[in-house]
Amino acid sequence: MKSKNNTFLYLGFIALAFAGLAATSAQAAIDTWQGTAGSTDWATDGNWTYSTGSAIASGDSLVFTSANASPSTTLTNTLATSFNVAGITFNSGALAYTMTGNAFNLTGNITNNSASLQTINNAMTLTASRVLNATSGQLVLGGNITASQSLTLNPTNKITLAGTNTIATTATGTNTFYALLVNAGAGGVDITGSTTVGPGGATDRNG
Repeated sequence: MKSKNNTFLYLGFIALAFAGLAATSAQAAIDTWQGTAGSTDWATDGNWTYSTGSAIASGDSLVFTSANASPSTTLTNTLATSFNVAGITFNSGALAYTMTGNAFNLTGNITNNSASLQTINNAMTLTASRVLNATSGQLVLGGNITASQSLTLNPTNKITLAGTNTIATTATGTNTFYALLVNAGAGGVDITGSTTVGPGGATDRNG
């Protein structure tokens, strides 16, 4: 006969398994840009293909490829400024895009896996620690970035910060947790705008 303790332990494992499944199902939906003739607007549902659902939704992750039926690679975001974007990825072979329009909240990372220069001129609020990866091509961030936690730059190719950016730091005793972390990379980082790290913060360059 099983003891009560073993029964509770077994039920506990079942509960954890269901919790894991729930966490997996809560992952962001992926919206992939395809464009339509006459429209370059993020808010036009027909401009995307969807991993789930049939409309772009706050909290989705955005992917850009070589597919673009729109008349331009300059795309405009007219979604509400409260819109959450759970990461932006430019796949290998993606065209050179320029993003304009409304601000959004960045709840994931940005990665350029294409050889094309990718430009994001929207203002962004970073909701937690985020990473910008210029893996295979350059990244230009032309909009204002507001971050309450760390921003890490991985400049395998050049990353340009051209906006007016405010990045917070946290100090505990004599330890400062750097909010702008620049890892070693051949591309380097070009700050053409104004980037303030503070109060009392600094930029940490690794390598």
